[in-house]
Amino acid sequence: MPQDKVQALRAQHWDGMKAGFGHAVPGGAELIDMFDAALAEAKEGNMQ
Repeated sequence: MPQDKVQALRAQHWDGMKAGFGHAVPGGAELIDMFDAALAEAKEGNMQ
């Protein structure tokens, strides 16, 4: 499977998860955004 397709599917899944968690937990969407940002930073740190 091409990498860009994998990324797109992952993004769709993440958005759905964020929406569900955001409805289930007050402030849940913000928590997931913070977690996502931390994850992205960690990934960039690992690639250097």
